[in-house]
Amino acid sequence: MLSQLLQKKHTKNFHVYDLDRSGFVEHADLERCASNLAKLRNWQPDSPDFLDLQAKFSAIWTNFWQPADINGDGKVSLEEYLKVADNSITNFSDSTVLQDTHTAKANVIFDVLDANNNGQISLSEYKQFCVAVGLTEKDAETAFAHLNHNADGYISRDEYLQSSKEFHISEDFNASGNWLYGSYE
Repeated sequence: MLSQLLQKKHTKNFHVYDLDRSGFVEHADLERCASNLAKLRNWQPDSPDFLDLQAKFSAIWTNFWQPADINGDGKVSLEEYLKVADNSITNFSDSTVLQDTHTAKANVIFDVLDANNNGQISLSEYKQFCVAVGLTEKDAETAFAHLNHNADGYISRDEYLQSSKEFHISEDFNASGNWLYGSYE
C-alpha cells in the first residue's frame, strides 16, 4: 500500500494530467495538454513542432497512462492509477523493465519541456508546461527552484530524471523531486 507521501504525490500527478477535471485521465487530456502547450509556444496546428509534440503526448498516453486502464474502458480513474503506482513502486528496485519504463517516460517529458531542444529546461519553458496543465507560474517557479540542483538557471536532463524518479518513488520528505509540480499537496 502506498505511503501517505507517495499517495499524495501520485494523486497530484493524476490531477495534473486530468485536464478536464472529469476524474479520469483520458487520451483527450493528453491531446489538450499538447494543444495548450503549442498555443503557449505559438506553434500552428499543422507545424512540424506541433505534430512532434502531439506524438510525444500520444506516446505518454500509450506507454504510461493506457496500461493503467485496468478495466479497459479507455480512461484511467484515480483508483486504477494508484493501484498501478503501488504495484510499480513495490517492484521498482527489482525490475529493470519498470526502471527502463520510468526513464523512458521521464525522457519524453523532458523532451516536451525542452521546447528549443538545447538539452536543458529554462524557467520559461517550465512555466509554459505548468500553465498548459493548469498549474500556475508560481508553481513553476517553486518547482524550478527545487529541481535546478546546481542553481545554474537550467534543469539538465540528469537533474530532471533524478527529480522525476524521486517524485514517483521516494519516501524522503526532503527529496527535491517532491516539488515536480510546485508542491505535492
